[in-house]
Amino acid sequence: GLRPPITELAGAVTVGRDTVSSEALGGTFLGAPVSIELADAPAELDGYQVVATATGEAATVAAVEGFALPLAERVDGRLAYRAEVLFPRARRDTDQAPEPFTVNVASDLEDVAIDLPPPFGKPAGSARVTTASLFLPPGGSAIRTEGRAGAAFAWQIGFERTAAGWDLDRGALLVGEGEPSVPDLRGLHVTGALSRFSLDEWLVLAGEGRGGVDVI
Repeated sequence: GLRPPITELAGAVTVGRDTVSSEALGGTFLGAPVSIELADAPAELDGYQVVATATGEAATVAAVEGFALPLAERVDGRLAYRAEVLFPRARRDTDQAPEPFTVNVASDLEDVAIDLPPPFGKPAGSARVTTASLFLPPGGSAIRTEGRAGAAFAWQIGFERTAAGWDLDRGALLVGEGEPSVPDLRGLHVTGALSRFSLDEWLVLAGEGRGGVDVI
């Protein structure tokens, strides 16, 4: 299920033979109100049945803790977001595999301060339109994510389920504008250009994550 969950859900949902809709649907997510709209998927998304759209705003500390993200002390402010959850249409009369369960999230991050070295850091009051998508194909053995954070960076990363848990298969991180290209080799491949790079800043950050840094 969804972690963290939506609680105190209230409103009306109407389900017909081939349609679904909602009225005044909402609840609490990440400790703050969230509005939810259920609707039939538009024609251009013919592989999907239903789209759930959620809009809200939450404290970054609640988002970091709720999703168990690292470096909580490096992020501050309030996060306004819009999320779309796309539910695939069943394909009972064809051999074609269903579309992946998909989550699309967008935020301008304007009220969020991120204390990280370039290109990831930003001050509060500076918008950085960020979009991210998560794809879960049928079978539950793989996850793929892609997205872009303004002109700062973009990514495409794939994970595979193993006996030991989720493992990074392959991915690409592009610093700057453009589209990342995922190579055939396993691992995370970083490309692009930075106007400034400070190794010391990254070593300090690494030390915060593991209690010290050994440099040989």
